[in-house]
Amino acid sequence: MNSLTDPAFAGFIKKIKVKDHKVKTRSKKLLGLSDRAQMEELTITRGDLLKEKDSIDKLKQILLWGYPRGISKFVPELLKDKKTLETINAKLSGVNFDKTDDLFSLISNKKEIKNIGPVTLSKFAYFYGVKIRNKQALILDRRIIEAADQWKEISNIGLSGTTFTPEQYSDYMDEIHKAAGNNNCDADQIETFLFWCGGLFRESP
Repeated sequence: MNSLTDPAFAGFIKKIKVKDHKVKTRSKKLLGLSDRAQMEELTITRGDLLKEKDSIDKLKQILLWGYPRGISKFVPELLKDKKTLETINAKLSGVNFDKTDDLFSLISNKKEIKNIGPVTLSKFAYFYGVKIRNKQALILDRRIIEAADQWKEISNIGLSGTTFTPEQYSDYMDEIHKAAGNNNCDADQIETFLFWCGGLFRESP
């Protein structure tokens, strides 16, 4: 089974420029972004999102970055839901949670934050610089879930389908941060590697 600390992968992972990771989204998805409604296309990088100061625009761009093709029905609705976006901003700004359950409690109570699943929550937490026990929150995307069984470090977490539990997210964070320490790289470099390349090394049966 593949290992994230294998020198064949570790050297490549250390060279990944995470902040350059970009997506392009079409104009019909730009409505509601300050001063950008007339643009035909918007390129969004991780670096742009990490330094964006306008909280509402930041949240909207995270949604556009995560779902550039609008594949999820909730995205257009949430882009227009300023109240929910303001709630998310207030709950995530500058937070260091004691445990993963504290983060996920934000979406288990549907009265305040609606239509947000674990994958999207992980994206918000990452770009907001949320920490859990002083460790950087990481994105856990569907593509990483699909590739999890190919990597020794995360194959036993039980990830499958399109969602995950707080316990699985906690295990994922622990394993990725541990691998990053062994590789002398950043944890989000490994996360980006798994997103782009994690499914390319499936071993033959």
